[in-house]
Amino acid sequence: HSFTLGVITQPFSWLSATLDYYKVKKEGLIVSGPLGGAARAAYYSQSTSAAGCAAVAAVGAGYSCNLLDGPDPLFPNAMPRVLIINVPFVNANALEDQGLDFSATGIFDLPYDIKWTSKVETTYVIQHDLITSAGVQKYAGTLGPYELSSGNGTPNIRGNWQNTLNMGRYQLSATAYYVGKIKAVATDEGNLSTDCSAALYVGPSKDVNQFCYVKRFINVDMNASAEVREGLKIYANVGNVFNVRAPIDPAGYTSSPNYMTTWHAAGILGRTFKVGVKFEF
Repeated sequence: HSFTLGVITQPFSWLSATLDYYKVKKEGLIVSGPLGGAARAAYYSQSTSAAGCAAVAAVGAGYSCNLLDGPDPLFPNAMPRVLIINVPFVNANALEDQGLDFSATGIFDLPYDIKWTSKVETTYVIQHDLITSAGVQKYAGTLGPYELSSGNGTPNIRGNWQNTLNMGRYQLSATAYYVGKIKAVATDEGNLSTDCSAALYVGPSKDVNQFCYVKRFINVDMNASAEVREGLKIYANVGNVFNVRAPIDPAGYTSSPNYMTTWHAAGILGRTFKVGVKFEF
């Protein structure tokens, strides 16, 4: 079931804007097993991998260890980490989403036949809830769904602002990208609370607020191009112009542990450069 409502306005010849509200509800959704975090907790409650995998199987039908890490060279007798746990599929009650999409574009004529185009696009996620028999898992503004997104989560606010100068055969543009702060909790990890007491990582000081949020992230890319002649264009790109570093995310576990690769990849890679030539025949 879905509902959308949009408004398009152009108060001036040089300015246009859109605002869209959406609400979507999916029922009988197929998802992975209820609260897989409980199976992981069962594994680590034991002292050996064999006992841990037996505890995982005892959580419910369909649960089992799939892959264990190799021995830790520094602690060869320690219980290996569990890397993959098989969980059964179930039909959740429903998935409910609602949010706002906003965009605005301004086009300005400047001296010397220069045209300036400025465009902003923003998405605000109001709700992203998975309703199960065990309770409501709220994902908006958190690291959830932690299992499905590999810990990359669902930021409440994200957007970009692009400014482009067109000067005949030459073009120069800069785009700023914004991802809002994200609370480091995940209700699909066995705790339905979304306050800091449920933070997935607690620092050495034991202060749950120390890493309760993954900080906001802003980075800027720049592009320049020149049409040498018809069908021949050269271009250059500088990614993450200011070499902004990605904010720390101690609960992150993707290909770059401690960081969110989906939203903060530019801050992981750092400043990048690219040049090229484009031919058209």
